[in-house]
Amino acid sequence: MDRFPFLAYTEVQDGGALCRYCVFFAQGELGKGQHVKLGKLVAKPFSNWKNVIESFTEHAGLEFHLAATTRAQHCISVFENKKKDIFENLDSGTKAQALQNRAKLNPILKTVIFYDRQGVRLRGSF
Repeated sequence: MDRFPFLAYTEVQDGGALCRYCVFFAQGELGKGQHVKLGKLVAKPFSNWKNVIESFTEHAGLEFHLAATTRAQHCISVFENKKKDIFENLDSGTKAQALQNRAKLNPILKTVIFYDRQGVRLRGSF
């Protein structure tokens, strides 16, 4: 269904519709100040087909559904290599810092090696 791309059908628990994003990415109880228990379309399949459009539209506007949709889209884009994973970003930052540190240490090490070859003490008396 193009209007509700988050829907999936299941035959578990007598069958019904589930929100594929909320099932995987919604967290237990969500809401600002108020706790929303996850029920129809998440914990239990939706099977009340009488007011189906209104129910699906209401679910699509819920805060926890929007958060779950954002998490799902981020996960999909990381999986499809459209975005870097947070660990890759952290690793690339760590690698860049290591390269900078090596560049700073290189002249110091060259100086120590030069003094050693010349027999010059770095510390102590001559």
